[in-house]
Amino acid sequence: MSQAIRCSRCNRRYRKWSAGADQWNAVLEEGYFTGIYLCPRCQTPEENLEAEVKESTLDYERGHLDEQGRMRTPAKGAVDRELGMVDVGGKPTDVQLIAVRQDDTVRVGVNEFTDLRIAELLCEGLAPGARKLINSSGSAHGGEPRSTVMVVSDDLEPGTVAVERAETLDHQEADVISVPRDVDCEVLTAFTPEIAAQLREKSYTH
Repeated sequence: MSQAIRCSRCNRRYRKWSAGADQWNAVLEEGYFTGIYLCPRCQTPEENLEAEVKESTLDYERGHLDEQGRMRTPAKGAVDRELGMVDVGGKPTDVQLIAVRQDDTVRVGVNEFTDLRIAELLCEGLAPGARKLINSSGSAHGGEPRSTVMVVSDDLEPGTVAVERAETLDHQEADVISVPRDVDCEVLTAFTPEIAAQLREKSYTH
C-alpha cells in the first residue's frame, strides 16, 4: 500500500477528489524530487505564482525521468527527442545517422557502424546520449576528420534528415547531410543550431 501524501508544513493529507487537489505542489530541486509536498494553504504567494506559471507553460503529462533520475518536463507544444539504433539488418551501411519526426517526437538513430564524430552534429541535449550509444554499440570511437556536405533530396519525406558517409568528386570522404526540399523544421531541432540553420537555408533556397 502506498504511503499517503501529506503537506510537509501542516501535515494535511492529500486527497485527489478534494477541492484544490490540483493546486498541490511537489517540490523539485534541479529536476530531483525532494520529498516535499505543499498544499495550497501553505504555499507562499511566490510559490503559488511559480506553480501557476509552470502549469501554463509545461506539459506535465509528457514529463519523464532521464538517465540520471531527473524529471524532464517539455514545454507545451514542444517536440520530444529520442535516440536509438537504426535497423540495417546487421550489414555495413553508409548511413551514419537518421532523424525522423513522428507525431510529437523526433527520433534520432545511429547504427553499429556509426563513428563517434557524428555526435558532433547533434544538439547539446542529444550529443551525450549519442556518444554513449555509439560507444556501447561497438562502433568506431573516432574516425578520420571529414568535411560536411549538405544536399537537397527529393526522395526524403519532410520530417526526415539523413547523414551518410560518401566520397566526394576529389575522392575525399565526407559526411553528406541530405535534407528534403520542404523540410519540417521540428526535425532540425535534433542538430546543433549552426547545422540546423544551414539545413534550413539549404532546403528553402533550392
